[in-house]
Amino acid sequence: MAAPMKVLFATNHAYLPQRVGGSESSTHDLCLTLRECGVEVGVLSRLLLWRPIKAKYRRQLSLRWGNCILRDDTNGYPVFRAWEPALAVPELVRDQRPTIAVIQAGRPLTLAEQFTTSGVPTIVYLRDAFFDNLGGAVRDHPDVRYAANSRDLTRRFAEAFGIVPVHIPPLVRSERYRVESLRKHVTFVCPYPIKGVEIALQLAGRRPDIPFVFVESWRLRPVQRLRLRWRVRSNGNITLRSTTLDMRPVYRDTKIILVPSLCFEAWGRVVSEAQVSAIPALASNRGGLPESVGEGGILVDPDAGIDAWQGALSRMWDDPAEYQRLAALGQQHALRPEFQPSTIVSQLLTLLAETVAGYDGRRGASGR
Repeated sequence: MAAPMKVLFATNHAYLPQRVGGSESSTHDLCLTLRECGVEVGVLSRLLLWRPIKAKYRRQLSLRWGNCILRDDTNGYPVFRAWEPALAVPELVRDQRPTIAVIQAGRPLTLAEQFTTSGVPTIVYLRDAFFDNLGGAVRDHPDVRYAANSRDLTRRFAEAFGIVPVHIPPLVRSERYRVESLRKHVTFVCPYPIKGVEIALQLAGRRPDIPFVFVESWRLRPVQRLRLRWRVRSNGNITLRSTTLDMRPVYRDTKIILVPSLCFEAWGRVVSEAQVSAIPALASNRGGLPESVGEGGILVDPDAGIDAWQGALSRMWDDPAEYQRLAALGQQHALRPEFQPSTIVSQLLTLLAETVAGYDGRRGASGR
């Protein structure tokens, strides 16, 4: 009987609960689903001193100070936290013997090189369009394959580097997000400059009758946080909420999910999380957002000006029939067959198996 596949996800970013974002949530959902399919999984991530793990987690940790690797099993699978993830690769490969590595986010090519040097076939799973932060030159390496979480990102990467990634959408386990929404407010996640915080603030100022909730995600610099809190206090209709691992209480009160990103989003995971509960999106017509929104919302050019954004918001908030139409279309979009976890995991498992088989074939031919 063949041994189960062991997949090690790796990132130079921190990981849940030290860092909360779309990439981390997608990886968590993937790990949970792969485990249900009999696949052994683990995550290698950065350990942040200034974001200590809470005491209720720390009691369950196994700490080895020799090379500063912290093993944390509280997510339901092992997470290996290291000061420098790339330096931890040789030891983890020796101890854990992964079948394959899946690299994501934060200079991924630095980690890819470490894994291939250690004899582990590798997939670089692209989850953002920040091509200046890949950590090295993109090259067509026989032991490295690429995947991307949206068609837009697949196209951009192919145009930039001449390599066409396999398109695998982010996995969303609907039971972790589904609620009966009370439809009380507009929700904006990650109040960060490139995420369109200025557009969100201006919209709140234009519509003081609509309550807004801003949910922190990416870590803000102290000056950014002070400025944001000052701006929020000046708008009586904005509530600022801290980072949370459970978004259901947020979505339970959400009527519209606002995603006014200025950057080329690879996907826009909060859209998919909200659409599970028939919550439509008001989002930028940029990057992968048109694919994630589908017909379940309204898209606005991020440079169109605040009047265009206000008009779209008013159309969704003030017209009950239009709102119900978009809400229904959003939920239909979330339920489309190609976006279901079973389909996405099947695609990923096929890619993993093909990558391992290709590597084993080359290793057998070369005698390695």
